[in-house]
Amino acid sequence: MLALYPPFLAAALRTRLTEPFGTPRARATLLVLAAILCGFVLWGPLRIGGTMLYVSLVILFVFALIASLDAWRSAEGIARSRAGTFALAFGMRDLCWGIAYGWATILLWQGTYAIVDPDASTTTYLVYALGSLLAVP
Repeated sequence: MLALYPPFLAAALRTRLTEPFGTPRARATLLVLAAILCGFVLWGPLRIGGTMLYVSLVILFVFALIASLDAWRSAEGIARSRAGTFALAFGMRDLCWGIAYGWATILLWQGTYAIVDPDASTTTYLVYALGSLLAVP
């Protein structure tokens, strides 16, 4: 998600805010950073690697929400309608996913985070699922 979503936003939204992520250099940089972060998550302490991953995802989803709203605000005519649909679908998903990953970070630092939660009906999972379901229609 960290390596692919910013270039997708650059291609889909084509705004000055997302434009830097459309270059081959930016895509390669994101890929390398995501691979390094993957190493921290896999071979480092969960508290540190998980926090780095989840905070990165929260930042990504907040950026995506802002970028989609910016695209909607700056477009005109039919492009504004399309950007509004994009902002509604992906923006709500990004908001829900950002909240879910932010909450998971808090749980990680409280020591109550479970990689496999036996109760998948907790608030974090429900908000994440809601974001996923909202983007589909």
